[in-house]
Amino acid sequence: MQFRISNAFDSHVHWQGTGAFQERLQLQTVKSLEDLQKLKIEKYQMSQEWLLGWGWDENNFADGFLPTRQNLDTVFKNIPVAFTRVDAHSFWVNTEALKRAGLFYKNAKSEEGGTIQLDFEGWPTGLLIDSATNSIRRLIPKPNSFQIKRHLESALQYFNRAGITHIRDMTCNEEQWNIAVSLAEQSSFTLAVVQNFSIDNLDQFDSAIKLALEARKRPPRLIRPGAIKIFFDGSLGAESALVSAPYASGSGRGLQMIERIALKEIIQRCWSWGLDIAIHTIGDEAAHRVVQIANEIWDLGHDGRLHLEHVELLRSETIQMMKGKNILCHLQPSHWLSDKVWLETKLGDLARYAFRWKELEDNDVPFFFGTDSPIEAPSLMNTYKALLDAAASGIPMLKTDWQSYHSFPDVKWTPNTYTEFTDDQITQVFFEGRLINTKSN
Repeated sequence: MQFRISNAFDSHVHWQGTGAFQERLQLQTVKSLEDLQKLKIEKYQMSQEWLLGWGWDENNFADGFLPTRQNLDTVFKNIPVAFTRVDAHSFWVNTEALKRAGLFYKNAKSEEGGTIQLDFEGWPTGLLIDSATNSIRRLIPKPNSFQIKRHLESALQYFNRAGITHIRDMTCNEEQWNIAVSLAEQSSFTLAVVQNFSIDNLDQFDSAIKLALEARKRPPRLIRPGAIKIFFDGSLGAESALVSAPYASGSGRGLQMIERIALKEIIQRCWSWGLDIAIHTIGDEAAHRVVQIANEIWDLGHDGRLHLEHVELLRSETIQMMKGKNILCHLQPSHWLSDKVWLETKLGDLARYAFRWKELEDNDVPFFFGTDSPIEAPSLMNTYKALLDAAASGIPMLKTDWQSYHSFPDVKWTPNTYTEFTDDQITQVFFEGRLINTKSN
């Protein structure tokens, strides 16, 4: 089987994070205390005093092994440790990290939109979810400009090796924007980027608007300023995605990060400035509430585009509300390959709302495919594998070729840009007629 994807597009990535997470302690194979003890720590995995790791998944742990501070304390007692879960929505930290963040006390209170997991005596277990991680994030040294540049360059090469020539980056601040602009002016730059500007809390909203408007004035040819990106809920893995029925574990129905009134104001302000708004909505109830609010704003005569990020769970009634609206969805089929093992156990009857790409297609609601890199590997073929595997489990297959949902629509932006495949192997990648070296250094 030979085929070509023009302008191979990953519609949802974290550009700098893709480079940065490659430098962290890799935890994908950790299943037990013994595995923790065998980890080899490199100097570059330290951020000053902090040891940073990523990729653990409690679904892979051996029976009885939990992401607790005590397990980390056994191996890392005197340095602060922050290990990021595979979905990037939770931290597993040790006691030293909790003490430095001022969280090591009974019945510790979290910021709104987050959870500090407590044991039966009321002490923090070491598991922090969503905004509860902020107290730790504030203490971890921010990457300097040299490190950001290295991360962006590393990720660019990583995307190109995966056959990806176009990305839509979901995480950018002013420092990253300025560094990305300088990179894009170099002849060696082989990536077309739609750059969204993200905020972690509402206090950052005005500065994000200002940055987006300034960026639109003089963007480099290969970087297009995009939307303002915000979070409305969490993740399914951490049971913080907002769903319409309780999780089977009894943890509740997830988290809503922004109050309704505040969200409505944010959308209206973005659209008044001519800016798109991109909203992280994984749970079915999160998507439903956001679409309801957007419809109310459109009904008042406001105009603007809404991007829905992930929409891993969607109810049919929500899809009907989306028909004919200025909504663009961004889905990651490869999440199916990671989530299928626990989807029904965690969600029960709600699992029937998962991965509704066929119903979106049937109702002419436009969407693109991405990978959420570094959460999933930036692999075009993993999308195809996920679609086939999901179909075998009863999730309807698309009518349209899957490649079209991985192809950037503006063919004039980067002419003569395409990725060629033979079977599931990349054979050649061209960027504006130039052959890219896809071999690892």
